[in-house]
Amino acid sequence: MSLLLDTPVATPQDLTGRTVVVVHAHPDDEAIFTGATIRRLADHGARVVLVTATGGELGEPKVPLRGRTVGQLRTAELERAAELLGVARLVLLGRRDSGLPGWESGQHPRALVRADLPAVARTLARLVESERAEAVVGYDADGIYGHPDHVAVHLLARHAAALTGVTAYDATVD
Repeated sequence: MSLLLDTPVATPQDLTGRTVVVVHAHPDDEAIFTGATIRRLADHGARVVLVTATGGELGEPKVPLRGRTVGQLRTAELERAAELLGVARLVLLGRRDSGLPGWESGQHPRALVRADLPAVARTLARLVESERAEAVVGYDADGIYGHPDHVAVHLLARHAAALTGVTAYDATVD
């Protein structure tokens, strides 16, 4: 007998009427880190609210910009990804990409790392409450690989979950 055939498979749970808020730092993080989870939640009936903290303005384009900025291109890609992943609502927090540790871009007044994180977390908590979400998904404490915006998102998600009393989950990558 095949070991694969003997392995029990979990029956998918109906998540209709339940909401999860997934928080990311930049456009494309949703596809890279939690895309399969978001799609699976949506496929099982959950309402998924995707929150993206920055516009990813410092990303490196792999396609011609054709008169758009990097932020505009990444936002358009984010909107399309949200559609493909089954996201019910996309929320943009409007902060600026901080760049990597030591970059001058982290000093920009709108950079996420310069934000009043408790205030942004309260904004996120109000969203969690208004959506009647049962969980918030952010990043692990290391921000997956130490990116300052990812670490900030970890703190935001954890603080918002604590303020609202919902469960916090950390996305991580080995």
